[in-house]
Amino acid sequence: MANGNGSTEWKVVSRKHRTRPRLAASHVTGVGEVPEPDSPELVRRILRTREELRGSQFWTNCRDVITQAWENMMKEENASQIPRGDDQIADGAQFPSVLCLGLGPFASCYHARCQLAFLLLLEAELKAPTSVFDPIFSTVECETLCRLGFHLIPMNKEGRHPISGPTLAVLVHCGKALCNNFLWANWSPNNLARILLLSNSFEMLHIRTPNRVLQRDYVHISQVLDIVEEASLDSQCPSSLPIAEAFSDTSLHSFPMASLCTRSMAFWENCPPPFYLDLDEPELVRDIQKLVI
Repeated sequence: MANGNGSTEWKVVSRKHRTRPRLAASHVTGVGEVPEPDSPELVRRILRTREELRGSQFWTNCRDVITQAWENMMKEENASQIPRGDDQIADGAQFPSVLCLGLGPFASCYHARCQLAFLLLLEAELKAPTSVFDPIFSTVECETLCRLGFHLIPMNKEGRHPISGPTLAVLVHCGKALCNNFLWANWSPNNLARILLLSNSFEMLHIRTPNRVLQRDYVHISQVLDIVEEASLDSQCPSSLPIAEAFSDTSLHSFPMASLCTRSMAFWENCPPPFYLDLDEPELVRDIQKLVI
């Protein structure tokens, strides 16, 4: 990995445990599970979790890492006066924005609810509008997200969301294919320089995934491994805390323009769209779907 020169220390910390990426499958309530709450009750639970998270040292540490990286990205954007020539605009996005994909069934999953509470804190800290999408959201979850002020993206683009300006993309515990598709949709120096990607650690992904699989199925991830800068977030959270599992293996990734510009035009122009011949797990909901709200 490249190392940043700013005040934030970019490093990879070894993990003692791993979680598999969230599978793109509908949540099925098992025998003995508590039924999904109604929207007002769910909002109360989320806000309670948000306040618990706000008072934690984990949030303070993560906030400092993310806001410092955000400020550095904005300074680089302003200094270089990156042209906004891309015609495609992310769903519901304004300049700047937060995009969250693959949040999961937060009505029934505590870890997903922690991540949603984290998203609320980020939105307030960055003062940026937030758009969300997950094809497994229930009707109650969609209603709850609207109550909380989020913009619901109406179509499943399988992660292929081009940005319109500086964007914090939150893909915590999402599969490799979703991250790979997101990179492909923004495959240019201008776009990648405007992205902070909060997702499973690319460094750990590189260590755990055979090169032949990376280069065959996840070309765009493999192509940025020596460009991206990474800061671990799960190292900020003691494993004894209940929220530790919700952010395990999570890192903040940035793409400095200086590193991106070392690549030739052919590097950016000759990278075909992703094609997944033999995924080892159902990482994507492949059909285009629309939310029913």
